[in-house]
Amino acid sequence: MFGVLRDVTVFFACSKTISRIFNVFFSFAFSSSVAAFDLELISTIPYNISLGVALPWTGAGLDLGQESVRRRYASSGLNLTVTFLYRPEDRSCDDANANAMLLLTEYYNRRAANRCVAIISSACGGHALTPYLAREWNVLLFTNSLVTNAAINPQSTPTAIGMAGTYDGFALALFKLFRYFGWFHVTLLQDSSAATEFYWETFKAVPSLAARSEYSNFTIDGFRFNISELQTVKDAVSMAAQRSRIFVILANTAVVIRLLRTAKENGIIVPRDYVFIVFQPLRQAVYGSITLFDNAADKDLDLFDSVIFLTTYGGVKSNGSDALEERILERQRNGYRTILEPGIKASSRG
Repeated sequence: MFGVLRDVTVFFACSKTISRIFNVFFSFAFSSSVAAFDLELISTIPYNISLGVALPWTGAGLDLGQESVRRRYASSGLNLTVTFLYRPEDRSCDDANANAMLLLTEYYNRRAANRCVAIISSACGGHALTPYLAREWNVLLFTNSLVTNAAINPQSTPTAIGMAGTYDGFALALFKLFRYFGWFHVTLLQDSSAATEFYWETFKAVPSLAARSEYSNFTIDGFRFNISELQTVKDAVSMAAQRSRIFVILANTAVVIRLLRTAKENGIIVPRDYVFIVFQPLRQAVYGSITLFDNAADKDLDLFDSVIFLTTYGGVKSNGSDALEERILERQRNGYRTILEPGIKASSRG
């Protein structure tokens, strides 16, 4: 039953942020007054899922993190191991989420109970429920992807730490943009056929945030469509166009372009009379890169003129960032056969 990818001697980091957190933790744990101990980290991060948090994209950073810890704590007495749990045959989030819970529960009860462990979870890795298991087991849990507020709530899930923020945080970024430009009537369009839960969770988070008193002057409408069903696209855009001129389109970037072309060709919208906000969690091909808007055909110029592309970025880099980027990219190419789109740095991928 166990879908164990591998056991390695030392591992703990899925990003530079997590590395810093754990370095502080280990520095405390191995102070002169604390005896050495065994620690196991259990990962439920999926593998064969087309999301930016999956191991083909994050595994290289994890591997380099383990090597860093091995060097730093080689003489401390730390006996740190990691176990990766996943099912190679899982190809959808529904399957991966369900199996992550089964794998984690069985593994913990049979092999890890009454031991010092921590859990690393992610989107499609059961993170909707793993924080509650971590609470019951009284173990620390980290997530390497966006989570709902409920998943890292100090009252209901006190042992869970979200390392990549929450959907409410992403929704807040949208409201800051709306307020800056004075856009108080906004319509959300969400592709119901999308494989990632990011679009659906954001679709729910934005109106939820609008219900708060500080955002009471905003009017938020929302409609769903299936890009494979032309009529649903026409209906959603038609209803959206009747309510506002600001659209937030929650879908893969290639899907966004298809939707815009459909709306224009069917006379539903007049280009340049609307603003189209494309909102992506990461700058990765699995979500659709901004480069899809490059070298636009003449027929698309008026559509693309009204597009705002929002996504995350790596932020301020330290002196050693460039060297680390190269190490991650090299490990990613050689160990995971994964190549980032040109111009995207490893630390900007999530």
